[in-house]
Amino acid sequence: MTAIGNAPVRQAGCSSAKLAFALLMSFMLLTPSQHVRAGDLDLRLRASSEGLAALETEPWTVITVAADGAWGVGIDDSGTAALSKAIANCRAMTDQRLGCGAQTARIRRGWSMAMKCGDEYIIAAAPVQMEAVQRLWQRAREIRATHNGQLPGCHPMFTVDPLGAITAYERRNFQGLTYGD
Repeated sequence: MTAIGNAPVRQAGCSSAKLAFALLMSFMLLTPSQHVRAGDLDLRLRASSEGLAALETEPWTVITVAADGAWGVGIDDSGTAALSKAIANCRAMTDQRLGCGAQTARIRRGWSMAMKCGDEYIIAAAPVQMEAVQRLWQRAREIRATHNGQLPGCHPMFTVDPLGAITAYERRNFQGLTYGD
């Protein structure tokens, strides 16, 4: 296990990373009604309104990806400080002077994810893991449309969970596999 800033980074193993990402992609085939029963929805709505005040005290998670693939994660009570940490961690991965901070996503107590599709880097943040995945693939579809449907396969780069744990995926873990719609 390595670290980026103060956050530990897990290197995803080949089989577990493939399985986890394949499971996430399979969830996209379900309709919202298959995800939540009506009773669960009422309970979640009550819980989320009660927890709104608590959410405002949660730290910010900010992710950034540069054009050369360098990336960084910053977590802090201040959104500005979290952004500064993310940019600093990104700069530690690259020799490029500019680029870190050009693409950012931020959230309080949620999921942040990045993936690469061809030469494009896509990032997303959402309160729920499945929503973050859906945002990634929606953006991938938009990019594919601007490339006349000619966008190479996509693969995940990293994920940050609501507690700040980072899982980094290495391209070699996905040999022969591409994920797309």
